[in-house]
Amino acid sequence: MAYRLDKFKYHSLYQGDEGLVLPFLEADSQSFKAGDMVKFASGEIVIAVKSSTDVILGFALEDATNVTSGNKYIKVQVIRPSDIFLVAMDADDTFVVADTGINFGTETALNKWEVDQDATGATTEAVFRVLGSAEFNSLGELSATAGGPVYVSFNPSNIVMGVDV
Repeated sequence: MAYRLDKFKYHSLYQGDEGLVLPFLEADSQSFKAGDMVKFASGEIVIAVKSSTDVILGFALEDATNVTSGNKYIKVQVIRPSDIFLVAMDADDTFVVADTGINFGTETALNKWEVDQDATGATTEAVFRVLGSAEFNSLGELSATAGGPVYVSFNPSNIVMGVDV
């Protein structure tokens, strides 16, 4: 059975580091869920969609309220260029060593964000770089399966903290 992650999971290189978490005002009528990627729109946060080339702010840590007044500040894990995340490959894709360092896009299925090996290169939504597999057997050997977990970092040109805004 394939390993499944519903969303990206922050992976700290340092003990106690939980990433950069800041509050941002949600836009009107938002229905994003905790763990969804968000972006700025007129100074407020809205959901970032799968095929978007928008600059991503980070991941919502709370559900949106879906209101048109009385909007609240939502905690967001801001993506920094040095951050590493754990995410699943698309259910049809299997990590191979040659994937290391390759830029891939995102795929969403049933509200799950995944690495899409079919979205590569400058003409697609290649928003992050695969750093390696997170799946090993008891001997410490690479043991990748379809839909297995990989470590990724986001391309600086696709995140707020990596570009001039």
